[in-house]
Amino acid sequence: MTAMHKDRSAAALPEGFEFSQGVLQDLVDCPRRFQLQYVNAQPWPAVEVEPVLEREIYNQRGRQFHRLLERYYTGVPLEAIETTLSEDQLRTWWNAFLREPPLNLPQEVVLPEVRLATALGGQRLICVIDLLAVDPGRRLVIVDWKTGRFRPSREAMAQRLQTRVYPFVAVEAAGRFFGGPVEPARVSMVYWFANYPDQPHVFHYDQAQHDQTRTYLEGLLKEAEDRLASGAWEMTTDERMCSFCVYRSLCGRGIAAGHETDERMIDLGDVELDWESLRLEDVDEIAY
Repeated sequence: MTAMHKDRSAAALPEGFEFSQGVLQDLVDCPRRFQLQYVNAQPWPAVEVEPVLEREIYNQRGRQFHRLLERYYTGVPLEAIETTLSEDQLRTWWNAFLREPPLNLPQEVVLPEVRLATALGGQRLICVIDLLAVDPGRRLVIVDWKTGRFRPSREAMAQRLQTRVYPFVAVEAAGRFFGGPVEPARVSMVYWFANYPDQPHVFHYDQAQHDQTRTYLEGLLKEAEDRLASGAWEMTTDERMCSFCVYRSLCGRGIAAGHETDERMIDLGDVELDWESLRLEDVDEIAY
């Protein structure tokens, strides 16, 4: 039986709340986690993944790598970038990028760290794109850098909300700035893995997917609205995910954090999948 938490009165999201792929992924994975994190803003000092210190250092390196590539794509000379590579992991990833960068990217407009937004279902849907490469009127490619130790399967990545939200928002928003409407069939998304630089996942988009995604996302937003009104918030039935959730003890789902090697078992592959939601305020928005 699915565990249920139900508030007695209708709840509300904070004023100005924005839906991202990370927020929607929480709703899909575990409505109770969505409630605790975004409705209740529940602080809960649990460890997400073990070993703690090693994981934090690794995630910090991942953030630094994203910044390196941002500098690269804004035209900072290679020599200036390489003088900052004092840490072995960063240098390994950097060399992997130089050796096996994403191939055949559009060249006319190349923008790192782009924040896009569009209106959908009465809500504001946003995304932060690591790299947006566009040949106006011809191609638009979304690139997302992944520094996780494991490379998720293509099937697992296809199921992630990121793979659906990013192309959708790009089609809805980016065309206003790049020479007119963007045809979905001209859009693709590339996941580039720093530890597997020659094995990217590439997803091509089309009008049928766009229409299906619109319907699906509108359904999720309506679900969030209904749950806020009813106060019904089920806990996930997949208790493996609870090992990586800071609220697990609050929900009676254990007290020990999952070990990072367990990620492979449930095909999460990269716990940093949603970390861009932590840095939305760090980049300029170019569309709404």
